[in-house]
Amino acid sequence: MMRLKRNKGQSTLEYLLILTGIIAAIIVATQSVVKPTVGNIFNKVTNEAQNAVSHLNYQ
Repeated sequence: MMRLKRNKGQSTLEYLLILTGIIAAIIVATQSVVKPTVGNIFNKVTNEAQNAVSHLNYQ
């Protein structure tokens, strides 16, 4: 009876695929959380700057 050789453990390719999936999930999660937050910060800064300028007296 001929026995096929079995590889024990996971190959480097399998680890690479798992790592790629994890990195992709992190990128998607980061973009969906960070992008709106950064936009809100820029909006707040813009509004504060506009308010400061509108309170200046031009003589």
